[in-house]
Amino acid sequence: MNTLKTLADTLTMAKVKQRLSDAALAADAGVQRMTISRALSGTENFNVTTLLAVADRLGLEVMLVPKEAARALRGAPGSDSAPIATVAEHFRNL
Repeated sequence: MNTLKTLADTLTMAKVKQRLSDAALAADAGVQRMTISRALSGTENFNVTTLLAVADRLGLEVMLVPKEAARALRGAPGSDSAPIATVAEHFRNL
């Protein structure tokens, strides 16, 4: 299961990559700037509609996958096995 911190880190990396300020992201996603600040802190809970709006603005898709599939995508913990490459990863690295 992802934590608030890993979720916030993913959103923050996408925001930085797109060179967006908290204020610009908030305006584009239709939420308050303070909501963005709290969501990206990784310590405060935020609602699903905020997550969906922010992810959409950042070009990200929120998905729920079975835990077994998620483990396969990440690779086995403590092993040298590489995670499964996905089509999304391929395009992300272009």
